[in-house]
Amino acid sequence: MLEVIPVYIRLHVSVDKSTGKTYVHHSLVETRRGENGLSKQTTVMNLGKLALPRKQWPELALLLESMINKQIVMDGAFSSAIMDLAKECMKSNKVYPQVTVTNIHSKEKPPRNVDMREIKVRNKRTLGPELVCQWAWDKLQISSILKKANFTQKDIGMARAAVFGRMIYPGSERRTYAWAQDRSSLFEFPDFDVSQYGIDQFYNISDMVYNAKKTIEDELYSIENKLFPPSDNVVFHYDLTNTYFEGGALRNTCGKRGKSKEKRTDCPLMSLSLAVRNDGFPVYSCIYSGNQPEPIIEMLQCEKFDYVVVRREDETKNYKDIFKNGRETFDVVSEGLVFHQTNERSSAHIFVTLLAYHLVIAILNTLSKHGDKRSWATLRDILFTHCRFSLFHEDKLKGKAVNIRMSGVPEEEHLEIYKKLGITDYLKNIETVEYLD
Repeated sequence: MLEVIPVYIRLHVSVDKSTGKTYVHHSLVETRRGENGLSKQTTVMNLGKLALPRKQWPELALLLESMINKQIVMDGAFSSAIMDLAKECMKSNKVYPQVTVTNIHSKEKPPRNVDMREIKVRNKRTLGPELVCQWAWDKLQISSILKKANFTQKDIGMARAAVFGRMIYPGSERRTYAWAQDRSSLFEFPDFDVSQYGIDQFYNISDMVYNAKKTIEDELYSIENKLFPPSDNVVFHYDLTNTYFEGGALRNTCGKRGKSKEKRTDCPLMSLSLAVRNDGFPVYSCIYSGNQPEPIIEMLQCEKFDYVVVRREDETKNYKDIFKNGRETFDVVSEGLVFHQTNERSSAHIFVTLLAYHLVIAILNTLSKHGDKRSWATLRDILFTHCRFSLFHEDKLKGKAVNIRMSGVPEEEHLEIYKKLGITDYLKNIETVEYLD
């Protein structure tokens, strides 16, 4: 098979030995390289003597190649002088192709003559998990809630990045920052470009979210009751779980030794006591030191409850199942550990994780209504393979590189999830042109 290299214009100079007169003419030439690697130049068209500056030869060659191959030419892509000269060359060689000229302002972009082997795929970023997280964020009206807590648009963007990070790539704020910068398409979402901010903002936004804890929990309680109405016989369940610290947590007075749910008796602990509805939605939370006994009455005596019925976890199988599933889901978005040295930062980290848990429960409950009982960990692994990427191609003849940022075509397993949640990918294809030196 022959590999066809783009055409170019060659200058021919000859001298008549008898008269000493110099003759100049030009030709359109292409190079063909065979399977043995050897190249052969072939004249495509004689052009006569061109009165055209050498720097414009590649432009003329490209236009002639397009005309010969009967390709679409964008209106305005070539100057009128180059266009007229190309037509004259075609007539001189008795070639009369039908040239289609497309308006450059048309919404439909014309096809390009591109060697597919020269296209590079780069800057691949996850998209599927981000689309589903954004659906849950909008469903629970988190942006509106944060506005009520006097968050700016920038603050809301940072909070969204922090919460999505817990859901998609859980870990420390430093880990979230690295994920958002290098692995996620998050910053391509509308009203979401916070890429110019540093890691300190990820720590600060967690503090802001925790300081607005009461507003957030009260608003979410109201919204979730409207979107996901509880049954008439709703029961509020209670549980106490804990998470452990990496390191000694010497400056954290909440970091105490206690009975670890994860058998990490070698680490200081912090406890999270949580009341949830029987469908899994959190209702109220408190954060305590790791050696705190279960403070059930203190926590549940809040304005959300007229009365409280206390049941031991081993009394009903359904109750055990609720918290078994709930703990597994919470562990998926928390990774079961805390990285901070102060009480405030540790509490903020846990509360951002709890906010992520609200979004996950909204996703799982909605899918459950469609008969989809898969866990968040399973769904997330499937969604990881739907990505956004850039197609990159260098056009050396025209001295430019074209970069097209686009989303991959979702596969059937992605579409199954998107259809149940009513999700469409609204990110646009973005084309940029970079001129080469």
